Amino acid sequence: MLAEGLRSIGEDRDRRGKPRICVPFFARVEGKDETGEEFSIQTVLDNLSVNGLYLRIMPCVEEGAKLAIELGLLTPPGVTEGATRFAIEGVVVRSERKTGGACGVAVNFESVRPR
Repeated sequence: MLAEGLRSIGEDRDRRGKPRICVPFFARVEGKDETGEEFSIQTVLDNLSVNGLYLRIMPCVEEGAKLAIELGLLTPPGVTEGATRFAIEGVVVRSERKTGGACGVAVNFESVRPR
């Protein structure tokens, strides 16, 4: 059972084959935006599954873009140097503009390793 206030998107009976959890884990994202400029930002995840993740970032990126993501398995108030972290290399499989200029980004994992 997930902690109070957290839920599995798998409960929503969507079309995905793998369940997702909605936890605002810390993420540092690096890559190139849709104009080709390099960026490095901090954000939190919207959801996470065994094969990928979804988050919102500014700037927007194109489908097919490669991203490097450092994922901390604690939520932002609890992020510490001792938090379990992973280095993720992934490819953007969906990119959608959101209100306010943010970009919703779905990323499939290409590699995941402990950091």
